[in-house]
Amino acid sequence: MSTDANNIPSPLSGFSATDTKTTSHATIAEDGSPIVILPPFILSPDGTFRRIWDSVQALVLFYVAFSVPYNVGLEIPVTGGWWLIDVLIDLYFWIDIFLNFNTTYVDSMSDAYVTNRWTIVLHYLRTWFLIDLISSFPLDHVTSLRQAGIHGFVCQFKGNCPDG
Repeated sequence: MSTDANNIPSPLSGFSATDTKTTSHATIAEDGSPIVILPPFILSPDGTFRRIWDSVQALVLFYVAFSVPYNVGLEIPVTGGWWLIDVLIDLYFWIDIFLNFNTTYVDSMSDAYVTNRWTIVLHYLRTWFLIDLISSFPLDHVTSLRQAGIHGFVCQFKGNCPDG
């Protein structure tokens, strides 16, 4: 394999050195498909990191799909460790928004990966960003901060919030 920086596949692309061969004009995977050389800090949607992230996200969404209706329907306050899990899930979704601003996508016209950062950002802003932003907004935490200040936010974790 060539040591030329242009022919080294990105570790974020999901390929390892054993999965590739280098020709005189392109880096090609063993299955014959070309490897996209990604700019720094741009993720491939087919890369290992993104696949693991999306798999974990499916589990998180499964938890949210059952816990939220259960807690709201039965009016069960979320406190203690469960509250901390909810805060971490909110953080997970905010990190996901950041990652989506840095993940390539396939252009529908050319069937090629778009790797230009600003094109990726604009595409995300025009497609899923608003939905992701609204669904990730931690309304319950903002409400508790507005009603009782930082004490109300902390008492949710401790489980000793006064009724009312």
